[in-house]
Amino acid sequence: MVRGVLLVLEVIVAGLGLYNLAIALASWRDPRPSPGPALERRPFRIVIPAYNEERVIARPIKDLLAQLRQGDEIWVLADRCTDATAEVAKEAGAMVLERGEGPDGKGAALGWFLEQRPLSSDQALVVIDADNLVPPNLLSRFGEELGLGHQVLQAYLDVSNPDQSAITTASALSYWASNRMVQLARTNLRWPADLGGTGMCLTARALAESGGFGTSLVEDQELGVRCFMVGFPVHWLHDLRVADEKPVTADVAA
Repeated sequence: MVRGVLLVLEVIVAGLGLYNLAIALASWRDPRPSPGPALERRPFRIVIPAYNEERVIARPIKDLLAQLRQGDEIWVLADRCTDATAEVAKEAGAMVLERGEGPDGKGAALGWFLEQRPLSSDQALVVIDADNLVPPNLLSRFGEELGLGHQVLQAYLDVSNPDQSAITTASALSYWASNRMVQLARTNLRWPADLGGTGMCLTARALAESGGFGTSLVEDQELGVRCFMVGFPVHWLHDLRVADEKPVTADVAA
């Protein structure tokens, strides 16, 4: 009896391994090149959720300001901050909305923000974390893909300090493997990618029809699934890299 149960478990584990290997093999092919400039580009509402990020918040604002076109907006959502995040963000050139109470979580905060400042029907929402390094072509690439008809986009999530310690190297290896062997592999198979919580872009239509942000701890993946269920699969941009700094030691997990 015990041997039979173990045999069944071994078959299941082997099957899962072969399945994941088959998916990973699809990542062998590199993505198609950028489609080129969009004929027209919808306005972007860029939102940077921030909790006590006064040290880093000015950097992504500065990077994004250089990319703005008429109609674009940069907002910092200062979520229950006890430092000078809001003041630093205003000085850097962003509009700021402060949230003083409510449930925890980025999804809850973003949902609250959109209730206060709803998107217009022609806008697209871009979400960037406060500690991200933003590429100079972020908005233009998003515009190109939206111009092709995609409604939900996810950029490559990278690590800015992979050589700083063994911890950051491990984080980088995990991200690099996931980006290619999961996200790119799914794209090559014409399957939807996952949303990653930052470096993502959604049209007002996709947000409205999917029900917007949830309040779970995995609000990004939940939203990606709901977008797929209403006909808006997540489109992966392997050439567009948004990076952030990973913890150098394990102390932050304590």
